[in-house]
Amino acid sequence: MKKVLVVFSGTKFSFHVLEQAISIAAEDDSLLLGVFLRPPTPSEIVYPFINDMALTASKYYMDEAANEDAAIIKTHITLFNDTCITNKVRHATHIDAGTPVHELLKESVFADLIVIDAKADLYGSTPSLLTTSLREFLADSHCPVLVVHEKALPIENTILTYDGSASSVHAIKMYSYLFPNLRNKPAYLVSVNEGHSSDLSSSINIKSWLGQHFTNVHTDILKGDSRNVLSVYINEHQHNSIVIMGAYGRSAVSRMFRQSLANYIISQTNIPLFITHG
Repeated sequence: MKKVLVVFSGTKFSFHVLEQAISIAAEDDSLLLGVFLRPPTPSEIVYPFINDMALTASKYYMDEAANEDAAIIKTHITLFNDTCITNKVRHATHIDAGTPVHELLKESVFADLIVIDAKADLYGSTPSLLTTSLREFLADSHCPVLVVHEKALPIENTILTYDGSASSVHAIKMYSYLFPNLRNKPAYLVSVNEGHSSDLSSSINIKSWLGQHFTNVHTDILKGDSRNVLSVYINEHQHNSIVIMGAYGRSAVSRMFRQSLANYIISQTNIPLFITHG
């Protein structure tokens, strides 16, 4: 059993995210916690000119908008609860007030996995692919995150990205621990060499470990620029796949590279991306 957080930002209800989270939770009777991020209310916004007539006149409309948002979130909570009950999944809900990214980061300390929309805007404005708030959260999450696209298909095989680093191995470990039911499905260990070498880093060690956790592993060594060849490979194998990546490293240099690669994959493919820190 595990604790899985499914995130709903603002007034957007992502059915595909809930569907993915329910399929995960149903496997081992995990607890599914619906986290509803509430947009800041007018009273939480500091105005520089408190006597400005325009601002005073607009406060009524802002209060009305806040009340409408609260009503929509209440409806979504009911929909979440009803869907979980229908699917016989243990569940609970929580409305996060305050700064959305900070609140969600605190939640991540006490979660095993977070499932979130690839278009989530944690500050509640117009959703779009890889918003600044989503990138900020992914960079500092304290648990693994599954980023889900609207067009994602049920998971039938796994792409394990591997560059020989502890971070990439840690991500594969966390995936195998959290999704034991997927260990028997086809898995592809994919490594990219930017030079002419065809060697796999720490080949004996990684293959020995994988053999204890996956029953059907294939190894593919690619050559060329990591971002380009990996995205092409993923697009060719993206039907019913999930990508595993040890992304968003803690150091400035590794974060710059890994964040760029993970973001590129999210923006260029439609398959779920499982990322975590080493």
